[in-house]
Amino acid sequence: MKRNVLFFSVSMIVMFSMLVGLTASTAQTLQSAMPSHAASAVPIWRQVNLNGFGDPYNVGVLALEIFKDQLYAASDNYQIGAKVWRMETNGSWTAVSEPGFGSAYGKKNAAIPDMTVFNGNLYASTAWSGIAGQMWRTPDGASWNLVVNNGFGSPNNFGVAPFGTFKGFIYAGTIFDSNGTNGLEIWRSATGNPGDWQKVVTGGKGNPNNYLATDFTEFGDYFYAAVENMQDGLEIWRTDDGSDSTWTTVSSGGFGDADNTQSGGMTIYKGYLYVGTRNDVTGAQLYRSANGTLWDQVIDDGFGDLDNFKIEMIYILNDSLFAGTDNNISGVEIWQSTDGLVWYQINQDGFGDHNNLTVLWNSSITEYLKHLYIGTENTVNGGEIWQLYAGFPMYLPVVKR
Repeated sequence: MKRNVLFFSVSMIVMFSMLVGLTASTAQTLQSAMPSHAASAVPIWRQVNLNGFGDPYNVGVLALEIFKDQLYAASDNYQIGAKVWRMETNGSWTAVSEPGFGSAYGKKNAAIPDMTVFNGNLYASTAWSGIAGQMWRTPDGASWNLVVNNGFGSPNNFGVAPFGTFKGFIYAGTIFDSNGTNGLEIWRSATGNPGDWQKVVTGGKGNPNNYLATDFTEFGDYFYAAVENMQDGLEIWRTDDGSDSTWTTVSSGGFGDADNTQSGGMTIYKGYLYVGTRNDVTGAQLYRSANGTLWDQVIDDGFGDLDNFKIEMIYILNDSLFAGTDNNISGVEIWQSTDGLVWYQINQDGFGDHNNLTVLWNSSITEYLKHLYIGTENTVNGGEIWQLYAGFPMYLPVVKR
């Protein structure tokens, strides 16, 4: 990266404990990222699919989900339509949906931005294609049924995402264009069945520039939404019961910086709610809150690299916090922290391929069999899935002084 470092091998457990020892910051102290990364010679990461599942037109893996103890992945394909894939016990991948969920749609359903499990069904949404967003579900991982068509009745809702669950309901947001002519909607259902959906937020909650939610998360007694706004800065909403008229804005204006236009995924770690931002001026930023209303900045400069323009993913596994960046120059970076304040890069930029430019929210990351899996967008070679293998040694940097 940006400083000469000497790497030595330690086990995962030893690395975690040493990181704790290196951390001397308080919750209110803004910390810089440590300029370090994993050594390429050690295979702590391994790719678990062929590029694009063998087809470079499968340009991204936008969503990963566990269903009936198997790992599912969604690929976007603008030539023939998106597909859902399942990893078999031998590590191979099987397509379990038709392109675009059938010949009636094909490439019109080019992307699947999110999947979730609710009441015994696997749900998948569509977006960013030639038609309004749809929602599909399967009870067995192979036979898919249309649940929501035509953007919940609005052709301007050109996508459905993300999914969330709260107090017995499944929630889905809609994706509107970012030109301020309407605004996102949020829908919910107690069953997930066709025709059994209620709109609980309309018109961007009074601001048509609120065009997309990137994640829903339950934190304390509330259900939170991270909302993108390209004009005024991102917002954070919450509700105590999820019904209409109960959603309130707890943060607006991009946490005081209107250049924080986009949000990433959200997660809860050691009593704090975390969310990343996109900032094309200062580099990506990371914020956290202990109560959902007061937010502190913990990263302000794209982990020291302004090309990290967005912290897209934030995820917890094995008592560590992981963050993933979008970077159109050198590729995706994955960072790890044991306190949310001091961070270490743990992959090569782009996993060794600078064409791995982005991840997507928390849709493109999951834990499966105690390992971390991350999907990438790669428009040159096809989307990739990378596994952080817990049995491999990791590298801890020692800075030469």
